[in-house]
Amino acid sequence: MIDAIGFVSHAHRGATVKFSLQCADTAGVQSAETSKRFVMKRILILSTALAALALTGCQTIKDEHEKILNRDETLTNVVGNVWRIEAKWPGVHQANRLVEHLAERARQHCGQGDKGMLPLRGASTNGTEDGAKSATAWLEFRCQNPLDYRPEYKGIKGSFEVEELTDPDSYRKN
Repeated sequence: MIDAIGFVSHAHRGATVKFSLQCADTAGVQSAETSKRFVMKRILILSTALAALALTGCQTIKDEHEKILNRDETLTNVVGNVWRIEAKWPGVHQANRLVEHLAERARQHCGQGDKGMLPLRGASTNGTEDGAKSATAWLEFRCQNPLDYRPEYKGIKGSFEVEELTDPDSYRKN
């Protein structure tokens, strides 16, 4: 009969954590207290691990938030329904994401007035890998009413007589 099972786990920085589980044939006060302690230890270890994970994740989120705060984006009216949106993203090497972002912002801007976005012209420049130069892009676009073109299939209309198809003389007439 086994009264206790124990094992040792070596944690990340050399600390040793001991777990033990006691089993008994009879359900007594001691086994109930031991299982409560076991559960409480487990909860403490898991909550400590989650807190450490959350704290390391917070620094990463803070770094990304700083990058977003340093982004510069302007939307100006050129003339009438023609608009120009410009942006500069520091710390970004490829300008592809920036171009997609500008197109989406232009669609959102035109969508506020229930209009569609028609891109006119634009350009983008990649940033440097070391972050010394930011990725930049600009887009000129027009907000215009949708065309409301709704194609409608009306089918093929025609009529024929059965005799026309079966009578060989009718083919010679046509």
